[in-house]
Amino acid sequence: LGLVKLIESLVSEYEWNHRRPIPISSLATLLSNCLYSRRNFPFYAHSIVAGFDEEGNGAVYGFDSIGSFERLKVTCAGNGRNLVQPLLDILNTRKANDDKNT
Repeated sequence: LGLVKLIESLVSEYEWNHRRPIPISSLATLLSNCLYSRRNFPFYAHSIVAGFDEEGNGAVYGFDSIGSFERLKVTCAGNGRNLVQPLLDILNTRKANDDKNT
């Protein structure tokens, strides 16, 4: 809850200063910086940020508890991650193969 309120206030500040919605890549960097600043007493949150980038393409960012992040095609977080992530990878691979064949 503390992390959500912190991000909401920082996003509001960004949107007030820049007079436009925050881009998804900037939101990912903002969250990373917030998580990294608390690395000694972390939030213990494995976060996902998803949205559309400046070109209109889907963007998914996966984070660990200390702020490391990367842009991914598919990801999940939580207790069931070990079960769900392989399924998402298989579905993504099948979709990529179907797109190549058509």
